[in-house]
Amino acid sequence: MNQRSPASITARIKREFPDHRIDTAFPICLPVYELRLKVTVLVEHKLSTAARFVLRLIDLDVSTTSDICLYLGLSETQVLNVAADLIGSGLIVQRTDLGIGTTEHGRLVLSQNGRSMRPQNRHPRVPYDPLTKRIVDIEIDSLIDKTTVRKHGLYVTPTRPRRPTLNQVGLEGVQRYCNAYPQRKDDSEILDISAIKDVKLKYRQDILLFKLLRAGSTKPAFAAYSAQQQYLEDESAALQRLADAGVDLVPDEFRSATLSMPAMNAMSVSKEELELLTTIDEINREVDDVDAELEKARTNCETAHDERERKAFESTVREKESRNTDKRYEAATHEDELSKKTRGQIRLIKTEEHRELLLRAIREATSELTLVSAWIKPKAFDTEVCMMLAEAIHRGVTVRIGWGLGTTRRGGERERNSAGGRAALAQLEKVVPQKERHRLVVRRTETHEKYIICDDLFCAWGSFNWLSYRGELDEGYRRESSFYTERAEDIAMWKANTVTLFGKL
Repeated sequence: MNQRSPASITARIKREFPDHRIDTAFPICLPVYELRLKVTVLVEHKLSTAARFVLRLIDLDVSTTSDICLYLGLSETQVLNVAADLIGSGLIVQRTDLGIGTTEHGRLVLSQNGRSMRPQNRHPRVPYDPLTKRIVDIEIDSLIDKTTVRKHGLYVTPTRPRRPTLNQVGLEGVQRYCNAYPQRKDDSEILDISAIKDVKLKYRQDILLFKLLRAGSTKPAFAAYSAQQQYLEDESAALQRLADAGVDLVPDEFRSATLSMPAMNAMSVSKEELELLTTIDEINREVDDVDAELEKARTNCETAHDERERKAFESTVREKESRNTDKRYEAATHEDELSKKTRGQIRLIKTEEHRELLLRAIREATSELTLVSAWIKPKAFDTEVCMMLAEAIHRGVTVRIGWGLGTTRRGGERERNSAGGRAALAQLEKVVPQKERHRLVVRRTETHEKYIICDDLFCAWGSFNWLSYRGELDEGYRRESSFYTERAEDIAMWKANTVTLFGKL
């Protein structure tokens, strides 16, 4: 997906769904059939020079082979071959007196300097969306196959696609698609579609699905947007119908689940410290909301129709900027207070700070590193993480990785949940020498916990999936937070919790 500000698309959704709030957002793959069709098109045909002269002579009643050969200086074989083509094209006909004459169509072609329109079979490839039951306006070469979906652990919405029949493939949609893309541009008129020659189930992966909630209603709304932030109305309506029929569109990692982590009151955090952490988190949420409103106000400024309207929007922008400045100052004040009370040992980790903390933990570990994440995805567990973990293992660090929610039980998402993790861990094993693999401990278990422990230096836990989400400020951004602590009591508590996953440390 294109890298865009999450506030930009959030502001757009708030404009289009003013009575709703965003509950969660996640990338999806929608099934799309790649169809290879047999179509008949009209194409311009131009007679060869020899054929035009032969046709002209025949129209002038020069109809014997020997006379045509004499006039044109061609061999008998050449003339007979040209005459056979003209008969096959319906331009000349053999008369009952065994002579040859031009047809009405032949005379028309002569009047057009040898040009005519002829039907021809072609076999274009087009993308058919079984969800909206139409030819979809996307580049067909951007579709991915099932192997790629599994390799990267991508989420495919449970739409139960059905292969189309010939009468469901509209002639107008095929014509529009064949004229839409430069590499397939063809001005030839399609007369009809005679057959579906081949069908391949593929997927489009350029869609972000938003689950929206409205006050006073328990029924969620779903809105699909493309990577270019275009609202996909037809796809959204079809997905909404599925949701209304009871189909669960939300992937495992975005569903509510009871955390199995120890309760917050089991931490060493005092009541006063906890209140500060909670206040900072609430202020950060308010800042995110105002950022989205700011994006909308700035857009309104750019599109204002007159000076008075523009000044009103500029006033709104200044007011919201001032409000966010005050809120950020308030958050910084509380953070300073928390840092003084805890001597910098406890703080809140924002979404976009998690990746760097993960890399820091891998870099600084000297003895033990524990990484527990409900899911593993190659985008987060990438080459950088693999190589850094291999280096840590090489310098003597025991690396423990716990993961696997939804990979051991039966269900539609089992393969997706496990495929990405298996692929990422296989890459790690490739770069860890066999003699060092005893220091790599992997446990697959039905855990929803998300935490890291770096030696006795620090640990962090919360809602962030360390090994499946990068926390980047892009279209797929979602707000997550974790608590960070360097206190020995908290580290010891989490190490004790880790024993339940890995056994004695």
